[in-house]
Amino acid sequence: MLLRIASSVTGRTVTLRLEPLAYEFPIAPGDFYTVELPATASEISGVVLYERDSIVVGDGVTRIWNSRGEELHLD
Repeated sequence: MLLRIASSVTGRTVTLRLEPLAYEFPIAPGDFYTVELPATASEISGVVLYERDSIVVGDGVTRIWNSRGEELHLD
């Protein structure tokens, strides 16, 4: 399953955090990332938490792309 993570906050950057991988990516207003979460026929794996200055995606991110379509490698 693909999930688009965007910042709708005007005037400030929000941080996309991938846990437990400890990766952080800034999301400027109007920018976005696309993350891939594994899915089965009956459920979606993963957790998404919205906090004041960050969006946390945990447990299951397998791939991520920036808004230009470039894949960011999670080594």
